[in-house]
Amino acid sequence: MIRKYLNDYSVMHLGNMFLQDYYNIDTLMWTQDVYQLLFTYDMGSSRAKKDVIEAMKPLYFGRSVTFDYLTWRYNIKYAEEAIHAQAKAFASQKPYIMGLYLDKNNNKKRKRK
Repeated sequence: MIRKYLNDYSVMHLGNMFLQDYYNIDTLMWTQDVYQLLFTYDMGSSRAKKDVIEAMKPLYFGRSVTFDYLTWRYNIKYAEEAIHAQAKAFASQKPYIMGLYLDKNNNKKRKRK
């Protein structure tokens, strides 16, 4: 199901990760995958929306485990800093999701011509 909604690199990386039972979803991949799925949810049919919700479950699990691997020895202050850094990563990737919407609009315009 995830293959329909994410880029080839993410699909390959996630597949290998689950096969090896070693979870490593870095912040950049996490933000782009989440934004891609949010875009798909926003633009999708009711079936696609259900698929996106189901696709998010293993992704969230993988990201949670990755975060735990990175922060399990951190005190609260440093763990909070890691959370803030992740929030900043989402903010810095806003152009990515904007590009998804712009590309969708440009494709619609091309089809009308």
